[in-house]
Amino acid sequence: MLALVLALWALWLPGLLGAGFLMDDRELIFDNPLVAGDLPWTEAFARDYFHHAGDAGAWRPLASLSLRLDHALFGSEPLGYHITNGLLHLGVLLALGLLLAPRVPSRLALAGGLACFGLHPALGDSVFWISGRTSQLSCLAPLWAAVLLDRGRLTPLGAALVAGLGLGVGLSGKEDALVLAPLLFALAPAGRRARLSVAGALALAGGLVFCARWRALGGPFISASTPAMPGADFLERAELGGLATWEALRLAWAPFDFPPQYTAALLVERARPLTAGVAAALGWLLWSALWLPLGVCLALKRRAPLPAWAAAAVAFSWLPVAQIVPLGEVFAARFLYLPLLAAAPLSALAIARLTDTRLRAAVVALLIAALFGGLQVRAKIYDSRGAWRQEQLRHDPGDGASWNNLGLWFEELNELPRARDAWRQGTAVAPRYSKNWSNLGRVALAAGEIERAREAWQRALLEGPQNPVAHVNLAGLLLREGHTGRALELYERAVSLAPGLAPAWLGLALARQSAGQTLGAEAAVNRALDLDPSNPGARLLLAELWRTP
Repeated sequence: MLALVLALWALWLPGLLGAGFLMDDRELIFDNPLVAGDLPWTEAFARDYFHHAGDAGAWRPLASLSLRLDHALFGSEPLGYHITNGLLHLGVLLALGLLLAPRVPSRLALAGGLACFGLHPALGDSVFWISGRTSQLSCLAPLWAAVLLDRGRLTPLGAALVAGLGLGVGLSGKEDALVLAPLLFALAPAGRRARLSVAGALALAGGLVFCARWRALGGPFISASTPAMPGADFLERAELGGLATWEALRLAWAPFDFPPQYTAALLVERARPLTAGVAAALGWLLWSALWLPLGVCLALKRRAPLPAWAAAAVAFSWLPVAQIVPLGEVFAARFLYLPLLAAAPLSALAIARLTDTRLRAAVVALLIAALFGGLQVRAKIYDSRGAWRQEQLRHDPGDGASWNNLGLWFEELNELPRARDAWRQGTAVAPRYSKNWSNLGRVALAAGEIERAREAWQRALLEGPQNPVAHVNLAGLLLREGHTGRALELYERAVSLAPGLAPAWLGLALARQSAGQTLGAEAAVNRALDLDPSNPGARLLLAELWRTP
């Protein structure tokens, strides 16, 4: 089994060795003072995962600390980060293999089941995208806790400690770990005392994380500060969740030629020729059908067999990303990490039902070849954030976020004209996406085009009233022109939108200094230094304020 897992995992290595920094990797690693080591490591437990750029309702200290360790070891070289991601995926795959091996009667079937999860091209983001490791971190500890429980040699106290610790560590990696709690309870040692102990430990672990999250973020639940569908009611989100479920079922069976991310409009387009309402209804209907085997077993008071538990686990694992609560993203293929993990037993048992050994071997060989081929095609989009965004734009030319990030990538390559063209194209196809306007204003200011910068930032503020960077940019220009009062208003709004954005606090300090509010300026600059102790501008301003009589 170990050789099988290692062979499957090795098929990821070509893509891992060639992948670069993707999506928001640079922002989460190099622009984050916690990851860079400028703040105490304990701050990971007291802040949002995206606190330095604008809170997103995500408490993931284990993810932040893993990036911090990689940053200390590998610096600006992406290879080490990707090897870490690969090892995390290997750990998940190995634990899954240990759980399935005693329950799947055929090694060929086991190989097929593990391949359906371990090689699935839809998991490219989770493995190749450095910051996407939260999926593996949410599964790793709970699965290994499940392996230990499955051995059946633990005392009730030992089983409780293992289950509680596994769930707690998983929840500190990502909130999705909660869906593995039923698995840990199902594998508790026989006996009422042991089951009660495990149930109590799981409840305690969940409660402690719940309280820690509440203390750090001011609220117990996931709630994106900029949801994908602002103002949408429950029924609208439910329809979107049904469309995402329909698309997820299609990706699970045919993971070829799909966009990295989805908008609501793209989900509707992908559902054709069905209408949005019909596709959403079918998605939820098929999701509901996954609960049927477990319900029948419970109704008949029979111990639920592995297929029933696995089908219910697929359904349960989908709930966190089905738009029942407002999320910052509509749908992405990486959302399938947990559902495909839960579906691996179903795939293995389906293959095991093929009685002809040669047919079984042929099916498994074709399955692995198809998945590997799809994975290699998919790996090409992870060379850089530019390649990733270009793939997104191939499917969705009107995606303003991709035009914005493509411009940032061109800027990294010192190709400023191409960066400017990308941001202009972004404003043309998605004028409501404010970050393209913000970046156009920034390059206009650098070129000395003050009025162009002002117009761009005013438009950014109009289209993105929740965009803290737009507030900071326009406030900086107004402050330089002597409009201190208006600048103060914009900076105050920026720090309320993104309390962890150090440049906003520094700008607020400068505005307060300009207004003669020395004590307020000192408080703001101290807050900027708390968030980013290495900021030289904040230190210079603080020294100047101390010299002010």
